[in-house]
Amino acid sequence: MDEQGDEVSKKARSLKSLPECGDVFSVSLGNWGFTASRVVAVKAKPVTVLVVGSEYLGANPPSLDDQKVYDIPILTHHSFDNEPLAFWTPMTIIPEFEKIGNVKPAEGEDQLALGSMAQWEYILYQRIMQAQWDGVPRPAAESEIDILEAMEQAYQKRKKPLTPDGIIKKFHSLDPLEQPGASLVADILRSLVKDLGDAKGSGIEPVRLVTDCITALNRLDAEEECIDTVERDLLIEFFQKIGKKYKIDDVYKLVEELREW
Repeated sequence: MDEQGDEVSKKARSLKSLPECGDVFSVSLGNWGFTASRVVAVKAKPVTVLVVGSEYLGANPPSLDDQKVYDIPILTHHSFDNEPLAFWTPMTIIPEFEKIGNVKPAEGEDQLALGSMAQWEYILYQRIMQAQWDGVPRPAAESEIDILEAMEQAYQKRKKPLTPDGIIKKFHSLDPLEQPGASLVADILRSLVKDLGDAKGSGIEPVRLVTDCITALNRLDAEEECIDTVERDLLIEFFQKIGKKYKIDDVYKLVEELREW
């Protein structure tokens, strides 16, 4: 396969487990019924999708024929200042999102949320918070699940998440047949942890070491095609924890600017 063909193959592999541009989802809000969400843009480098919320809020799942599905909420609650409910995410889609179709995004929607990053849960939380702020009555949904409480419980469970060493061990534990490069990724991460520990008092800036690590991962992925959705989620979590531990400002922004996976 020629170089151009390799690039096309790599792009297809990187995006295979993420939604496609135009995908429309019914989103379960538990006892708040349902809303909708759409993917209005996809980037291959770094692998991310642009997600927007919907004005639709009802007891039943949305229909593609309902115009409210395509109207994007404007957030005004608390400190928000007329901001569209839109964000980029590299994370794996969550079960509350069920695809109901694919509709071409409107012109200009791919320019929303140029610098905003979040996880898929952001849609659930912000849609309910804005509805409560606006005094919208809760739909007569069949579900009795308090989605905000469920999200808080999930957050509390994540308060004792994997440590950087735990994430490295997780890479080592991945099936080598399904993720053949996982152990190589783990070796790169372990080297970073060691270098960061050795750098204390040496004058070497931690951000430089993190930059070198991301570059090494980019090179490895270009050669081995070993970083996909599972690995990407773990890596983002790893760098967030490294940033917090070693007081690296804006590490998430740094990762998003440099990563090619």
